[in-house]
Parts: sequence; C-alpha cells; structure tokens
Amino acid sequence: MKTNGEEDSRHIFRGELALVTAVMINSLAVIMMLYSGSGISAIFSVPYAFEKVFPVITLGTWTYIFQALLILSLMILRKKFVPAYLCSFLVGFAFSELLDVNEAWINILPKTIPLRVLYFVISYLLICIGIALSNRCGLP
Repeated sequence: MKTNGEEDSRHIFRGELALVTAVMINSLAVIMMLYSGSGISAIFSVPYAFEKVFPVITLGTWTYIFQALLILSLMILRKKFVPAYLCSFLVGFAFSELLDVNEAWINILPKTIPLRVLYFVISYLLICIGIALSNRCGLP
C-alpha cells in the first residue's frame, strides 16, 4: 500500500521530469524557429537583437543575462528577496545553455525553402508540446 509521502514524491519527480523535458524541447524549438527564418518570439527578441549587435556573446548567454535582469528588477520592485526566483533563474540558465548547444549543431541541416517550412511547423509543434509540459510542472 502506498503512503501519501510516496505519492507526493512520485508527483514531484514527474513534475521535475516534465520540467527537464520542457526545457530541452523549448530550447530546440526556439532555435529551429530561428533557423527556419520565420522570426522569434517577443520574449527572445531582446537577447536575439543583442546577439546580432554583439556576436561575441552567444544567444544563450544574452538570454540568461536578460533573464537575470528581469528577475533582479522583479525583486527590486517587490522590495523582497524571493528564493523561488533563483530556481527560475537556474531553469532559465539551463535553457540558455541548451540554446547554445542546439545553435551549435543546427547548421548541419539543409536550408531549402520547403525544409524551412518544415522546420517552422516542427518548431511550432514542439513549442506547443513544451508549453503543455511547462504547464504540467507548474510553470507559468
């Protein structure tokens, strides 16, 4: 017979697994969306623009710099240190590093117009799946 503690730990583990999977899927989807030539979502537009202006620093690095500034501004506005924001930053850091990993290998894919359409469709579906998993593990 399962105790309540066992069920809780399984639920947490499934949530953590969903989070790791969502981070991996979303990072791939963002890079595929860029590679397809169809643009980028609004939240990544600032780090992407900085990466284009200052290409010495990668998109992933700009992403976690931008996220750190957002989290810092939230804490300043609330006038309170929120430990959960640090957890969010760690997840964002992992996401940012995976952006760089995926950006490193994506150029091996051919870039014909029909394939760009396919990359866009795949990235769109991946983002949908990643968002669904993020909601599953309690991320906003």
